[in-house]
Amino acid sequence: MNKKNYLQSIDKEIKMISRFTIIVSLFSLLTFFSVITPSSSAAEEDKYHTYIYIGTTDKGIDLYKSVKNGFFWNKLNPEQKACILLGIRNGEYLILLKAFGAKALSEVTGAILNSISLDEIVGFNLYDLSNQIDMFYQDSANQKIPLIEAYRYVPKRIKGATPQELDNLAANLRKKYNQ
Repeated sequence: MNKKNYLQSIDKEIKMISRFTIIVSLFSLLTFFSVITPSSSAAEEDKYHTYIYIGTTDKGIDLYKSVKNGFFWNKLNPEQKACILLGIRNGEYLILLKAFGAKALSEVTGAILNSISLDEIVGFNLYDLSNQIDMFYQDSANQKIPLIEAYRYVPKRIKGATPQELDNLAANLRKKYNQ
């Protein structure tokens, strides 16, 4: 196969993958809203959220953000889970692009890049990652832990952190979020 044909075949594959991603994303968005039905009580809906501490402003105001947790994750089907993980992954790259765009934040940009590199898992697709997060949430004590914390926990497990390190990390996360 010559170089031109090879590049054309890669271009076709990219277009197919892009179309598939769009279709799966649209389907997931449509089914996503059916996860929490209108008949759910306020308490039931609140169960799917955990507040995560973002930081403190220069004026001393603590910032918190409501994020999805294990209760929410366990209501999703495999396609929805894959789309959420794709969104998290794309969100990491979006924030990196924004940080690179703000040239004055070079120290922050470096920290973001290092963090993304540490959490990157080579050779695992979104469904593999989803299965690992499912395993994390099998422990009912982990249900209130935000999904983004589980997303950060899994690479450490996959990359061979010791059972003691993982137990300590999970215990710290439970202590932080099960209050």
